[in-house]
Amino acid sequence: MEKYGSKEMIIFAQSVTGASHTMKGIVCQDSSGSRMPREDVHIAVVADGHGDPTCFRSDRGSGMAVSAALECLEKFAEHYEDMKAIQEEMDPVYGDEYIRRQLTDAIVSGWSAKVRTDIAANRLTDDELDRSGDFKDIYLKGRHVERIYGSTLVAALKAKDYMVLIQQGDGRCDIMRMDGSVDQPVPKDDRCHGNVTTSMSDEIAADEIRSIILPLEEDVTGCCLSTDGVENSFYEDEKILEFLVETGLKLTAETSENYSRILVPALEEVTEKGNGDDVSLAGWFDPDKLNESAGSISDRLKARRREDEIAQLEKKLAVMEQKDRQLREQVRSASPEQMPGYMKEYMDYRKKFNRLRAAVEELKSE
Repeated sequence: MEKYGSKEMIIFAQSVTGASHTMKGIVCQDSSGSRMPREDVHIAVVADGHGDPTCFRSDRGSGMAVSAALECLEKFAEHYEDMKAIQEEMDPVYGDEYIRRQLTDAIVSGWSAKVRTDIAANRLTDDELDRSGDFKDIYLKGRHVERIYGSTLVAALKAKDYMVLIQQGDGRCDIMRMDGSVDQPVPKDDRCHGNVTTSMSDEIAADEIRSIILPLEEDVTGCCLSTDGVENSFYEDEKILEFLVETGLKLTAETSENYSRILVPALEEVTEKGNGDDVSLAGWFDPDKLNESAGSISDRLKARRREDEIAQLEKKLAVMEQKDRQLREQVRSASPEQMPGYMKEYMDYRKKFNRLRAAVEELKSE
């Protein structure tokens, strides 16, 4: 884990091998990294190498994706203001699209160059070729070798007054705000579903990769990037957001040397209780803003928990109500001999039903 930090900002990156991968002896195919080239520039990246057997160097591919993104985003931060001024003078209507395309092209090209360098220095072994399946002949001809290193990518840069967010494939990029809300500004890719994802290794990756440049608004408290192993380990978005907020609040109480003490066990719990995939988390937080908004965040989290609890209790009430009707019908049709026993059963059950209904009403009134 790279450790960076300042009095003003927290920046972090951590990857953990999935619980199922550990059991099977599979290397971690996730990678992550962070960098603070200047006091006002923070960069975070996560990447998820594909688990497909034909992508047998994807662990290296994800590392190359992180490296390429860190390098390109650092250079981008150095020259953005000049590029923006030139672009506005030459073609103000075109906006930042040309600048963004230059950046994403550079990242894709940088990753491809690293792949080509690696394949030239480390020729495919017989064992790797045996694992290539239908791609063996294609790989032997030197075609589509990028697939061997296939990986997704999620990256973010924060400068003094703007943010750059980039994504290829699945995973998440969450922007967190002082009122406790979270949004994902990078457009969704409808081609990513289930185990299917777009990739850095796609021939049209330069066209697929999504990017956005946003002003850094005052209410932004942080940005969290995560691979799909995190998202797929939670059954609903609100639980993911709760995890991100609570992790961020814990980090604000630690020095950068201790970030791993928070992140490693948190991510290990995610993969162990979740789907067992590799998990990565990277990003940055403004500790002052996050702590200032702790009350709002806590209120939102409490409200979410209360809503969840109410929903669960109402489901239970619905089941109990059905049984209540059955017991009442049983009492109505009871013989004189059966009546005392059936009546006691119904009254005992009715007390439980009323207690639960009162608890729900009390939660709703809070």
